[in-house]
Amino acid sequence: MPGSDKTSRNYFRVEYPADVRPVIRIKDGSYRVINLCEGGVKFTFPTREFDIKQLEKEEITATITFHNHDKSEVIGTIIRTEKDSVILKLSQGIPFQKIMAEQRFLLNKYGTLRRPSEP
Repeated sequence: MPGSDKTSRNYFRVEYPADVRPVIRIKDGSYRVINLCEGGVKFTFPTREFDIKQLEKEEITATITFHNHDKSEVIGTIIRTEKDSVILKLSQGIPFQKIMAEQRFLLNKYGTLRRPSEP
């Protein structure tokens, strides 16, 4: 039944076009954020090049740098990997005010909050 999974979308997810994606820095690596919300972040990650199982075992501390050089420190654990991306569930997330600021930025830049992949 649609909408029955209440945990999957408790937050508004900000989707980023490729040209304005924030950068998430984890240890010695930097990756592009595909989308984010207060409780999670999806970012590009060459999963074929790394032993992702090692990262799944630990709590990850990372810093996200946005288009305007604002930074948010996040803490979370990997809940899923996809072909070339990783989803991090955050125990310390991004402030709601920052999510709203990112929505305003995308609305002002692109005139819409539709997902970049939508026509």
